[in-house]
Amino acid sequence: MTIIKRGFAALAAGALSTALAVPAFAEPVKFDFWFGLSGDLARVVDTLCKNFNDSQKDYQVVCTSQGNYDATLQNTIAAFRAGKQPTVVQVYDVGTATMMLSGAYKPADKLMEENGYKIDYSDYFPGIARYYATSKGEMLSFPFNSSTALMYWNKDAFAKIGKTEAPKTWEDVGADLKALKDAGYDCPMAINISANESWQLMEQFSALHNQPIATKNNGYDGLDARLEVNKTKFVQYVTDLKKWYDAGLIKIKSKISARIWCRPSPPAPASSSSPRSATTARSAAPRRKA
Repeated sequence: MTIIKRGFAALAAGALSTALAVPAFAEPVKFDFWFGLSGDLARVVDTLCKNFNDSQKDYQVVCTSQGNYDATLQNTIAAFRAGKQPTVVQVYDVGTATMMLSGAYKPADKLMEENGYKIDYSDYFPGIARYYATSKGEMLSFPFNSSTALMYWNKDAFAKIGKTEAPKTWEDVGADLKALKDAGYDCPMAINISANESWQLMEQFSALHNQPIATKNNGYDGLDARLEVNKTKFVQYVTDLKKWYDAGLIKIKSKISARIWCRPSPPAPASSSSPRSATTARSAAPRRKA
């Protein structure tokens, strides 16, 4: 969550003049907060905004969803150029470098320091905080929300192949998918790969196995960093995914590439019991064997 420079300056000036020169019954100072969430998550943010507004009378935040993260960043850039930017904006981790180089925001740590707040930034989970900080640990913005990769598994389906636990490694996944296919499951595993889902594959897998994604300390130490994912364990991981996809062990389930790709087979005869889908994965959850 980022404070846009000119917007915050206007807010600060407005707050100051309200405190010094306006009667107690004055209207609250309004400021805009743009965010990139939709659906249930947008409703959660709306509730946070309402709770803030109901908690005091001096300020009123006007919260507006921009639909998604990409649109939020692009709309903020356009608004800044037009001098109509929001005071606060939620920018996803991918947009950190863009904001950092823009000079159009107030760094979170500087904002807190200048206003007399002492923040223990070690209270944030390091893996989350680093997405929004410099290589020296200086917080550029406040972590607001974080996605968590998940894998769902069908206990009943796994029981039919003699398993009582989910696979713990990707080698286990490969063996289990084949067993599920042999047991009659048309779609042993459904996986989501859409416009912004690479983090679930490349980033999660690389972090779990302590594999670099790029040179220069994964890009923190310079803009001339180069990707290195073609030199790490990630290569074998992608090779396995492609092999399993070609063998029909994995099918893509994505809102963008298709409404549902992991479709059930044509209805079986009434006397038959033909299972369909066993596993749905949003993530690279298991590890590879060492």
